[in-house]
Amino acid sequence: MIDPKSQPDRLFTTDEVAMYFSVHRRTVVNWIEEGRLDAVKPSRRYLISGQAILEKVKRSKVVAY
Repeated sequence: MIDPKSQPDRLFTTDEVAMYFSVHRRTVVNWIEEGRLDAVKPSRRYLISGQAILEKVKRSKVVAY
C-alpha cells in the first residue's frame, strides 16, 4: 500500500490512489474531474501527489459528536 505521509512529493497513479482509498479507479478520476482531488496530467494519465492525497483525507474527515 502507498504511504503518502512519508512521500508527500511523490506522484501516484490513479490505480494506486484507488487502492489507498479502497474505491474504483473511475471514482478517483471523478474526484479529479469534479475538483475534489488535485492532480496533474502530463500525458494521458493523471498523477496525484502524496500531499494532494493527504489533503483529500483531511477534507473528508467527519466529526461525530
